Amino acid sequence: MPNWGHGEIVNLSKDKSCLRFFISPSQTRDFEVRFEDLTDPIIPMQSTCFWFEDENITWGRVDHCTNEGVFPRKYYVKPANRVICQMGEDEFHLRGYCENPDVLRLLSHLETETPFFFENRSELIQILAEQKQLAGGMNALAGSRILLYNHQLNVCEQVLKDHRVRYLLADEVGLGKTIETGMILNQLLADDGSLSATIFVPETLVEQWEDEIRNRFHLSGRRVKILDHSSLSTSSRVDIVVIDEAHRLRKEDLFDAAKRICSRATSLLLLTATPVVRSSSDLFWLLHLLEPEIYPSTEEAIFMNRFERRREIGKFLRSLQAANISFTIKRTLGRVTELLENDSIATSFTEGIEALSDDELKSRQDQLIRHISETYRIHRRMQRTRRKWIVDDVPHAIRSTRLDLIEDIVINDQENNGLWEGLDAWRIEIQRLASEHEDLIDLYFQLASSIAGTNLQLKTALTKLEAHPTSREDSIKHEVQKLRGLVSTRNYEPIEESVIEIVEQTPQGKKIVVFCSDQDARNGLSKLLEEKNINAFSLDHCDSFKDVIDDFRDSNDLAVLLCNSRSEEGLNLQFAHRFIHFDLPINPMRIEQRIGRVDRVVHSEKFSTRIILSSEEEDLPVDWAWFCLLKEGFGIFQESVSDIPFLLNDITREFRSYVFENGPYSIDDEYLQNIKKRVSSRREDNEDQDIIDGLRSLNDQSEDSIISSFQKLESKSEEFQKALGKFAHSHLKLRFTPQDERRGEGAFVLK
Repeated sequence: MPNWGHGEIVNLSKDKSCLRFFISPSQTRDFEVRFEDLTDPIIPMQSTCFWFEDENITWGRVDHCTNEGVFPRKYYVKPANRVICQMGEDEFHLRGYCENPDVLRLLSHLETETPFFFENRSELIQILAEQKQLAGGMNALAGSRILLYNHQLNVCEQVLKDHRVRYLLADEVGLGKTIETGMILNQLLADDGSLSATIFVPETLVEQWEDEIRNRFHLSGRRVKILDHSSLSTSSRVDIVVIDEAHRLRKEDLFDAAKRICSRATSLLLLTATPVVRSSSDLFWLLHLLEPEIYPSTEEAIFMNRFERRREIGKFLRSLQAANISFTIKRTLGRVTELLENDSIATSFTEGIEALSDDELKSRQDQLIRHISETYRIHRRMQRTRRKWIVDDVPHAIRSTRLDLIEDIVINDQENNGLWEGLDAWRIEIQRLASEHEDLIDLYFQLASSIAGTNLQLKTALTKLEAHPTSREDSIKHEVQKLRGLVSTRNYEPIEESVIEIVEQTPQGKKIVVFCSDQDARNGLSKLLEEKNINAFSLDHCDSFKDVIDDFRDSNDLAVLLCNSRSEEGLNLQFAHRFIHFDLPINPMRIEQRIGRVDRVVHSEKFSTRIILSSEEEDLPVDWAWFCLLKEGFGIFQESVSDIPFLLNDITREFRSYVFENGPYSIDDEYLQNIKKRVSSRREDNEDQDIIDGLRSLNDQSEDSIISSFQKLESKSEEFQKALGKFAHSHLKLRFTPQDERRGEGAFVLK
């Protein structure tokens, strides 16, 4: 027998009964039903009921049964706009579901429910409708547990209004690519309930992504899977694909597997911070994953050539846009044949310009601007935000407002000073053989890193030097032997002891993160901290990064987290108070990524960075020279360098050669001032290139409608809460139970 709801027995025979179902108060249907098909369940709470009083219909709702084991049962019933009363189940009627009621008949007989329920829900429905309108088709964003920033809303709007969602999200480090991804995913899955998504991330970030996606966006594991990068090789077709730290794919030998998955996906998001797209080649292959038809694998050289010319083309485009009278427009157009001589479309815009009217000339100008923007932009599907664009919205986006830099020097360390002198003597002696041995620069910097490291690192590097073919020559062998003698006199760990001293000077309850590239050094630090009864947490060989980081964060005592090179990307450590660089890798992008673990848009608190340098002398130590370049040349501790990755990589290569040839003391004020000028000039070039890409500061744009709408939406949050509470309390008979009073969170439960 189908489930027709509750009926009333009106007649009994030997083995059957006649059941009457109320379709409406004035419409009934009778059916004969076998006894074995009947049940007598308790009427569910909140069931709508009605009864007749002097031929008038009274509506109410069943509250609860008062005597389940006695027949006829009695229920508390709440009539509309009246006090709750007790009634027998034979005193009221329930609607059945055997057929749909005649709506016109209901209305003609005024057989409608009391306006009490309509009034309770109408306010909520009105606010929900307004909320949907203000969200501009992105309703799911309003239901996420996140603090929305304007630049994130802009990215989401650009992506979601595109009928084909295939984008590279390349915001600078710490600006919230994970949040943008979650918002986009939330909306795509809300729009189509049949879709599913898979997020591929580095193994170290799986748990962090799980926490963000499940708790902030309430996306279940049934619809969104989070797997590590290696799963790309075994995954089948996925509707929506997200790949975090996508620049790693070629290095991890997973590019072909990713290409197979990406080509089948209906939507694709690739995430990478600007600084780790280290070359135009890296960028090309990411764009190839997005649009293989536009960026075929055979055209890498063409792309790289076009990319290299973007700076001069950007300058030209800026001057073309600025031209506002006929003379300057003609003069600017005249440069096209020289600058873009192989671009036949561009050069065609210069033909016959002398005979054109002012309006025709302006039309040519606009057409050429559009052509250059479309032809020479990196890609319209790349979304990136720079920190300097969002200062009005996020004042703490500029690093210098929050980072306190403290340099720590190993004082009066004669052994270290002697080692630096010995290394420089070897460097000078080896110069005549440098052209024959390309690996000498690498060996030199490995030795330099070991002097600014542990004794084990130093002995390992020296053993490698002794085995090098150049060490067989007497003069060079002599310098190597002098170094060996100096190494044997350094019988303690100056850098490790400096770290322990900094930690012991830190107040209780504070959190310290130590970045250290060397495994043995981390082991030594861990042992020393344990001896000092200081809580030490290590990300080496742990089963769960998340568990270790959670324990570190929640510790009430002074705590230290030891991070390896794998943990320099992606982890959120903004709750820490102090960062210590045990070493300074000769790679500015690694330093940028380290700082990015705490320098995040959601974190406005100040934090300190401690740099440990190996000697008080400033002429011979290579780590001093590199630190000066980072601080004074690149300005990496004052502001993000995510916008100039290609230049910094070029300068770093030059620095290595320059220091090897001329010594660390050659990094003087004149050298650093020259680097500062190159950095400033490149940033000006970037502004020109941003014009090609159609990118510009948010501060220069007129108020975006989606930003304005969400601000209005946010201002109405209290109205929504009140309307929802009123509806839940009066209509659904629920009450609000606080669960986290500090955050205003709770749940609605039955009264």
